[in-house]
Amino acid sequence: MIRLFGIFKEVVVCGSISAAAKSLHISQPAISVAIRDLETHYHCQLFVRIGKRLVITEQGIWLYGQIIEMLGRLQDIEDQLQNRKIKERIRLGSSLSVGSTVLANYVKDYGFRYPHSDIRVFVEHNETVEQRLIRNECDLALIEGICGDDRIESVPFYKEALVCIASKDLFESEITIDQLSGFSFLAREKGSGTRTYVDSVMGANGIKLDILWQSHSIEALLLAVEANLGISILPQSVVAQSLSSLKCKVLTIQGMSFERVVSLAFRKERKEDEVIDQWLQLLIKK
Repeated sequence: MIRLFGIFKEVVVCGSISAAAKSLHISQPAISVAIRDLETHYHCQLFVRIGKRLVITEQGIWLYGQIIEMLGRLQDIEDQLQNRKIKERIRLGSSLSVGSTVLANYVKDYGFRYPHSDIRVFVEHNETVEQRLIRNECDLALIEGICGDDRIESVPFYKEALVCIASKDLFESEITIDQLSGFSFLAREKGSGTRTYVDSVMGANGIKLDILWQSHSIEALLLAVEANLGISILPQSVVAQSLSSLKCKVLTIQGMSFERVVSLAFRKERKEDEVIDQWLQLLIKK
């Protein structure tokens, strides 16, 4: 099972089966069989194909975090027994949206720059990640928005547009703000950064959405939009493949646009920490 976990981890980090096969020096069919064996054993789907792109599911994101922690612990044991230098452990939190898009690349880049680091990852709801920071259960986190707790410092490092998407079969391509409440809405779950942001924008405009679905699974929301069950507002990077494959389309809302901020968050007393500075340099330069 540890071998299968290692293969799964490499697929997540590399972003494709072909790249993972090259990295591990094994065949692509062997990689595919390993992933299928894991999915069969745990009765879940770890990846879905959207067009030609392999996209990790929410179950896959959770398993990836657990595997990182487990493999790191096994390495600790080996290092202790062989009296090697122990790597500096970093506990990194991430919101689900960040975890399903850019997180793996950031972790890979940081590990390349600082090979003596040992990164343990928690991918959870934005709210949960913030609570981990407050309780000092993680050292830093990549979150959506700005943490409102005065014990936490949030440094924005990029902005990303959110788009309202609808089925390609929907007649309208543009609506007014007043028409928005007449559509069934497919929302992220409460506690997610995207949901908090969308709720605040709607509240500021006096709009009450008819929320038909609430889901922590971005893939589930995309499939529901494609099936014309309602509209949704999601990060552009998440819906890019569905838009390019024409499975759904952008629904323009007159006079309204959406943009999320992604921040590096950490406890204020750790502002001068070398690890925090390293991550800031990495994220802001990218």
